[in-house]
Amino acid sequence: MKRLEAWLYGALLVVTLAVAWGVKNAEEPEEETSSVVFDPGAAGLQSLQWEDERSVATIEVTGTGDDRSTWVVAGRKERIVAGDDDDSAGDDDDSAGDDDDSAEAEVTYGAPKLRRFPGNATAGKLVDSFSPLAALREWTGLEADAIEQMGLDEPAGTLVVTGGGKTVTLEIGEKAYGSSDTYARMKGSDRVFLLSSKDLSPLRGAENRLVERTLLDTEEADLVEATVLVDGAPVAGKYTHEGRHDKANSFWAPEGSPEDRDTVFGGFVEKALGLRASSYATDDEALTADDVEVVLEVRFSTEDGETVALRLGRTEAERSTDEEPVWDYWANGPLSRDQWPKVSRATAGELVDQLESIRD
Repeated sequence: MKRLEAWLYGALLVVTLAVAWGVKNAEEPEEETSSVVFDPGAAGLQSLQWEDERSVATIEVTGTGDDRSTWVVAGRKERIVAGDDDDSAGDDDDSAGDDDDSAEAEVTYGAPKLRRFPGNATAGKLVDSFSPLAALREWTGLEADAIEQMGLDEPAGTLVVTGGGKTVTLEIGEKAYGSSDTYARMKGSDRVFLLSSKDLSPLRGAENRLVERTLLDTEEADLVEATVLVDGAPVAGKYTHEGRHDKANSFWAPEGSPEDRDTVFGGFVEKALGLRASSYATDDEALTADDVEVVLEVRFSTEDGETVALRLGRTEAERSTDEEPVWDYWANGPLSRDQWPKVSRATAGELVDQLESIRD
């Protein structure tokens, strides 16, 4: 009896092992591998140009590696509703709008209102994701019905990618069901791709998502000397940045007196470096240097021997009165190029108030 039981258990063990081996080695569906859509090679990406029904965005890339920078031109297109004009707006006549009850008003989009600004870290990551750009999936030879379901029979937008001496244009379709990943087709080809949302979403919201808020493109530790100017003339002597590679213990001191920590001037510089762009104006509203009254300039020398400057300017706000002007503040730095983005009134006001405390 014991021999029979042993034989049965042995047979069962053999069968179990055989089934386990079969499951482990069963043929599984091939994993879907990513497909390279565009590769700029060592030359790197040069530009991305996005356009859909409601927005446009262009990212211009200069330099490579640590010297790479991005500049963005982006804007939302003006929304136009058929029949929506000043004459009909606000009409209290009960009969007004009766025609609209039977059908939705037609909506179209006009020219975009463009803004120009430096690209931030998200823009840099976007450039990286296009160097090369890999699709989640790729198809060729799809039937017309599939093309229509993907929204590629009438593409919702285009994406032009340039780099390494090559340019490709992608037609943008619908988002995949249940996700933000998007179908795209290479123009002039039957190659269709599924692109990750991380590669396209920042372009759709470029005005908000790609803006660099800082104004200086130099690390604080690389700033060696500083001078504050008003109307082009220094208001205090030159200061040196002591112990600058140890942020916790670094300080500013008058030139020639490296042991004399000047906390007042140090606080002023800290406030200046804390200026952030709150918004960049559209091309129609952008200010030039002639529009701004420059209140002060902080000029820095770097360890590379370069000179970089932050400028704070102001314009009189609309709510100013004859008795008391109210100021809007704007700033300009190396990263903002010729643009004067708006900055916090509170931070700028404190900086102006501190100006008197550092005068000789």
